[in-house]
Amino acid sequence: MSQVDRKFFVPIAKNAYKDVAQVIGYGATISAPHMHSYCLSLLADHTKPGASVLDIGSGSGYLTAVFGLMVGETGRTVGVERIPELVKRSIDAIKQTPAGHLMDKGRIVVHVADGKLGNEEGAPYDCIHVGAAAAGRLHSANKEMICTLLRLRSYD
Repeated sequence: MSQVDRKFFVPIAKNAYKDVAQVIGYGATISAPHMHSYCLSLLADHTKPGASVLDIGSGSGYLTAVFGLMVGETGRTVGVERIPELVKRSIDAIKQTPAGHLMDKGRIVVHVADGKLGNEEGAPYDCIHVGAAAAGRLHSANKEMICTLLRLRSYD
């Protein structure tokens, strides 16, 4: 997390380090730093160099950038966000960080898409992070798709 400066991912740079969720527009927020830290600690075993990560609801792109640095040049990180303006903003922000070179090399990509449908590009994934809110329950087809994506990798 220390390699990716939050100031590039929030609307008001002076508030970047406050430990609260912040509105980033379009009904979306960037989580508080302590939540990002907790999330990354839970996923650390699955985000080693060479791993493949899917970030559903990538929003600001902050965690997408951090995941990218964690998996490095031999890994792949795919961010999926349904709001085009956030995708553009997140790509611009990632390019301003040490993760920018990974985006230039195609090791980090961010797409406009509905994450409820998953993302086959880059599958199978070693790690799937869902950072988006979804109204209602997942349809059984979506649950089956997520379970299939998770089963495609062995965690022995």
